[in-house]
Amino acid sequence: MGSEKKLTPREFQTLLMVANGINTTTELAKGFRVSRPTVAGWLKRLKQSGLVDVVLRDGKYTYYCATGRAFKQPCPTCGKPLEEA
Repeated sequence: MGSEKKLTPREFQTLLMVANGINTTTELAKGFRVSRPTVAGWLKRLKQSGLVDVVLRDGKYTYYCATGRAFKQPCPTCGKPLEEA
């Protein structure tokens, strides 16, 4: 448990946006006004943490969704469950 890394505020915002249906790197990059590789890095870290997963790759886009685990763990910034945060 002690080896788990805390999410950065941007990664947390990314997780919330994915949970709300904004689920491609292009859409997220537009929302944050950053490059797609930057968003891909955040999503990769969230995927390694088990908080998001790939649901579809169609050749042009990769679609992500938040996993059930994301809503059972406490928010990394405030300690409340994500559905309450």
